[in-house]
Amino acid sequence: MAKIFLILILLAPSLTTCTHRWIAYPQNVKDYEKCRSLESGPQMNKVPGYDKSYIMVYNCSVMDRQRVSIGITIFLEEWGRANTSSLQQSAVEKTMNNLLIEFSDATKTVNGYDVAGNFVQNANATGLAHGPTLAWVQAEPGVLLCQTSFAHELMHLSIWALKGTDGDPDHLGTKYHGWTSSSMIIIQNTNERLCSLGI
Repeated sequence: MAKIFLILILLAPSLTTCTHRWIAYPQNVKDYEKCRSLESGPQMNKVPGYDKSYIMVYNCSVMDRQRVSIGITIFLEEWGRANTSSLQQSAVEKTMNNLLIEFSDATKTVNGYDVAGNFVQNANATGLAHGPTLAWVQAEPGVLLCQTSFAHELMHLSIWALKGTDGDPDHLGTKYHGWTSSSMIIIQNTNERLCSLGI
């Protein structure tokens, strides 16, 4: 009995260190980069790992900057798998480092194109690419990033980075160019990976 007690005393420090749990909350984050849940109105939060990229939210529970950072990283990995040109990869990475993406639960109707390239009027939009580095994504509290149009809008912005004139608003239509079946695969793979992570 004394031997068992002595062994337990010797093992106690190692047993307690094994019980320490890693917590997925960033440490030493500057105040201006954090989302302040008690404030009302729009807030811009810096996306970790991406120099000049920000998200804008009206409610901290709609989307957080960490999930967006992981989403961009996975999208870039999928883009790199599908596109071998280092020049294209560099242009897309530059865009991903200079984004402003607004997340809100707003309802927006637009005249535009569906994925097949058909023109539709007064369609309900779930996301919009407004410019070379500017997008809006519809999201509500509790929704996963993979359930939004986030990856779809990143594709429009990536095409904009390559063309310099537009993000191919008619998708697989014939009026604009840039969107291909490979674009759809990149979006699908990005969303599948994000969903598998619960993001």
